[in-house]
Amino acid sequence: MTEFFLLLYIFPDLPFHVKCGPQYYSVPHDYIGKKVDVRATRHTVEVFYENMRICSHHRVDGFRDKYITEPSHMPDSHRKHGEWNGERFRAWAKKVGPCTLACVEYFLSSAKIEVQSYKTCNALLHLSDKHTAERLEKACEYVLSFTPRPSYKAVDGVLRSGQNLLADKAHNEDVLEHGFIRGAEYYGGNGNAD
Repeated sequence: MTEFFLLLYIFPDLPFHVKCGPQYYSVPHDYIGKKVDVRATRHTVEVFYENMRICSHHRVDGFRDKYITEPSHMPDSHRKHGEWNGERFRAWAKKVGPCTLACVEYFLSSAKIEVQSYKTCNALLHLSDKHTAERLEKACEYVLSFTPRPSYKAVDGVLRSGQNLLADKAHNEDVLEHGFIRGAEYYGGNGNAD
């Protein structure tokens, strides 16, 4: 069994995790930004601060960029969101509609590591607290009509300004002003093949 010590910083953009090999292991959030020593054996990863062990994890092999997170290491603000993952965001978005799902899929796939997109996905989810699912879906559809790279800021901006509602209203007025307003009955419709 080989042991090694590695001096690492806890990554500020990867809160409360240290990288050991291709995986990321959580560390109590009080140590963010501190220099720590990591000791890895074949089965264990231990993290030390000033020669005192602050946590240990069972070593995980066979995956790249996997996060091994102990919930007690999270700050309270992160802990309530810890139950969310990519599949749960996708399931929620699918209930709202295909355009919302497309936005969530983009957020999840565009992050270097999926967990980094959870904050954006969660912010989109919270828009459904202020707006109906139908309105959120329409806003996502409107944003996707302009760009293949949607952003939370764009969807929120559309909802705040009502841009998509104005565009729908203008389209409907244009149809009323210039279109033919006759029902299917007039043209022999309603399934009648006469």
